[in-house]
Amino acid sequence: MIRLATYSDIPALKHIRRVCFEEENAFLDLYFSTKFTEDNTLVYLVDAAPVATLTLLEAELQTPERTFPVAYIYAVATLPGFRRRGLAEALLHRAGKLLRERGVEAAMLVPASEELFAYYIKLGYTTTLFVAQNAYEAMKYLAENAGAGASGNSVLKFCVTGEGMPFGLLSQQKLTA
Repeated sequence: MIRLATYSDIPALKHIRRVCFEEENAFLDLYFSTKFTEDNTLVYLVDAAPVATLTLLEAELQTPERTFPVAYIYAVATLPGFRRRGLAEALLHRAGKLLRERGVEAAMLVPASEELFAYYIKLGYTTTLFVAQNAYEAMKYLAENAGAGASGNSVLKFCVTGEGMPFGLLSQQKLTA
């Protein structure tokens, strides 16, 4: 079962992130105190316990034509004993549906490895969009420092360029006016 996370899920979410990303407790405490909300994190439950998760951070994407709201998909994680069962894919599909319901035009992510690029492409993402290197570094800093004191409502901002760091986009969502 998939649902939005609640504050009572935070200990389980921290466990998932420690196991999957080897994140330190200090980082997790900062992240969950500044970025977590009950409407931006999905969990996949097995026997009523969270075993997989992803977060949807508010972002803006600026193209030469316009700026529009997007979601930055962050920290897609599944506990090792539950991998290769389609849980992350189910979470991503639910996230896409939720974002469409909210009027968000696109979702973007940064796969952590070439293997993950192939996985996301198989799910319908494309690598034809690029953002400026400095935007990528700023996003990386925000992610690694959980906003470093920024409120949970801070918006990540990205600028499209002809080259730079590739980002995945939900292919079924329209990016033009």
